[in-house]
Amino acid sequence: MAGRSGAGYHLIDPDDVLAFQAEREIVWIITANRERIVNRARQRIDERLRGFAFQRVHHNALVNVNHVKSNEAVWPGPRSGSIHQTGANTPNA
Repeated sequence: MAGRSGAGYHLIDPDDVLAFQAEREIVWIITANRERIVNRARQRIDERLRGFAFQRVHHNALVNVNHVKSNEAVWPGPRSGSIHQTGANTPNA
């Protein structure tokens, strides 16, 4: 998966992605270290992620279940506050 940051593009391993979150026509790739924009429609992202551990939790959000240890309702909120990452795969756990 390629994500854009500024003028450059970066390859991102889907296993490193915590979540994808859409805001209108923009889809954000959220990793533990940063957020990037992906230039694909939500439907195409769903198709590309078949076989990976992603679960749609809202019409605008896909979460990598390998990064989830607990489930807590935190909605609505800004991207940085909408997804909680806890557990063994958390960098600060």
